[in-house]
Amino acid sequence: MKVLILNSDSPNNMGDAAILAGNIKLVRSVWPDADITAVSEFPERDADLFGIGFIRAKVYTVNPVSIMKLAILSRSYNLVLWGGGELLKDYTNILGNIYWFLRILIIRIFNKNILGAFQGIGETRSSVSKFFICRAVSCCHTFILRDEESYKKLLSWGVRNKLVSSFDPAVMCSTALKGDCQHPVPKKHAVGVGARNWFHYRPGGIIPYKYRKSALRKGESDANIKYTENLSLLLDMIVDKYDVDIIFFPMFNALNEGDDAFSCNIKAKMRHSGRVTIMEKEKMSPFDYIRCMSSLQAFIGIRLHSAILAACARVPFFILHYSGKGRIFSEQLGMGGYAKDINEFLHQKDIVEISDAIGMMIKENSKISHDIDRKISFIGRRIEMDFKEVADKVR
Repeated sequence: MKVLILNSDSPNNMGDAAILAGNIKLVRSVWPDADITAVSEFPERDADLFGIGFIRAKVYTVNPVSIMKLAILSRSYNLVLWGGGELLKDYTNILGNIYWFLRILIIRIFNKNILGAFQGIGETRSSVSKFFICRAVSCCHTFILRDEESYKKLLSWGVRNKLVSSFDPAVMCSTALKGDCQHPVPKKHAVGVGARNWFHYRPGGIIPYKYRKSALRKGESDANIKYTENLSLLLDMIVDKYDVDIIFFPMFNALNEGDDAFSCNIKAKMRHSGRVTIMEKEKMSPFDYIRCMSSLQAFIGIRLHSAILAACARVPFFILHYSGKGRIFSEQLGMGGYAKDINEFLHQKDIVEISDAIGMMIKENSKISHDIDRKISFIGRRIEMDFKEVADKVR
């Protein structure tokens, strides 16, 4: 069995790397000897990490030659696995939906056996976006969603091909660990943070904001200044109240999404900067992150997959969500009371509320960890069952 995974940005994003690791485990659970290939700008590095083959290419290439080469190459595979992550939405831009429709349509010319793999459908308002999302989904013989809300969206927009509601495959990393953590494990009395910049650009529009000239001219927004101030105040408050260290876990270090630089910025604003550690993402894998997180008392996730990795480590987590996907995951794990819209975090009272929630997690750590373990185990079994049911029709 030959499987081509058209993965999301796993070469640069730790969350997407966790998704890829989960998808690989699922393929191996059905076809243990499968010949699996994915895409990466760093094929040698990622081949060593994931134990599969890689084609040297940019995941989000716009080069027509690269796109055609990959499409033609797909002919030699029994199955093309597309996803996961949240590739389809327009709260960031509309053009991305047209891009993915065209890419999947071109691949379909050469290989009709395309499986949409555990994707989330993000906030989408434009009728143009909905049209192209539906067309992209319709190019797949089956499309597996990572949550019920995404499933209902596609049904309401008129998608008629096979849809399956499931969960995020990054959860499978909790049972896909290999080797020992070769990196320093944080002290046990510490709180982890998966931080990201957010109010640094204006969402929406036809093209991604980072490509607009206005983004280059615009200075830091008042909302972003307030956000960074409040985040540093929150972490100082947590150190004061619970005598814990703070460990940052950068997830995405691309030029326009520098979690490491943002973490350094927050650290510099803190009074207790001497009690802050920033993990070196480039030297670690999702498996290393999970092991290192397992020693934490609690976790604050702003990037969704930082919270998912914390859940894989059975660590109580609080999500500051900037889109519905964070709220949905917290509800899937019965942690809906430990989630807040990031826009509300601009208010002073929310700093105290979140610090109190972290205190409750530290106090009830064993109980909450046990509940997370039960939920993660259930979700893992469901994902395997959902994938096997679809895969049985591909054999």
